Amino acid sequence: MKKKTYTLLTIGLVALMIAAFGSCKRDTVGIADPTGPSTLATVLKLGASPNVIAAGLQERQTAVINAHLYKFDGSPISGKIIHFEVIDELGNKFYLGNLDGSQTLVSKSTDGSGRVSVTYRGPLAEELNLGMVRLYIRAFLGWDGKEEISEICPLIIIGDVFSEFDLQFELQAFPNVLWCGATNPTSRIVGIFRYENGMPIVGRKVFFKITSGPRGAEGRF
Repeated sequence: MKKKTYTLLTIGLVALMIAAFGSCKRDTVGIADPTGPSTLATVLKLGASPNVIAAGLQERQTAVINAHLYKFDGSPISGKIIHFEVIDELGNKFYLGNLDGSQTLVSKSTDGSGRVSVTYRGPLAEELNLGMVRLYIRAFLGWDGKEEISEICPLIIIGDVFSEFDLQFELQAFPNVLWCGATNPTSRIVGIFRYENGMPIVGRKVFFKITSGPRGAEGRF
């Protein structure tokens, strides 16, 4: 008789569990509303091209700062004003170089594709006290009352300060003696250019000129 009591109790618990699950069952899997939060989420993407420039002696190098504003589903957001500024690693304004000619704040509106660009113009070598500076471009816009969307991207400026006494030139000719014959002899001229500390000089134009020899018989490059 005791065994039957346990059997009835077990059947009762099973029936109760079935009733409970039956009250909250769903026939189909729910699909998110296309107007839900995932679509309304906003993304601000920011980048610098190039992200490393040099401080020249007479010429200011530039970098294009590109911002892209879009929804989480990829839909562009046009007609929104984005503000750009130069800051340091602590978030303070950094007055080095300029954005579209301004050292304070530049504001531009996104186009039909949700994009907008500004140009950062770097400092001259004499304006750069350190050998290398890392600064940041910050882009931000107001959103829904007191909310703000912002993004930063790094930009590195390398000092390019040198004088004629900091450079070492070495020219070699292979071979360094030519014999005039029925055909024009040739020699390969190799130039080695270094800074005084031994580092190679990269990306500089080098001009070669023949400075001696009878006119018309000095040969050519």
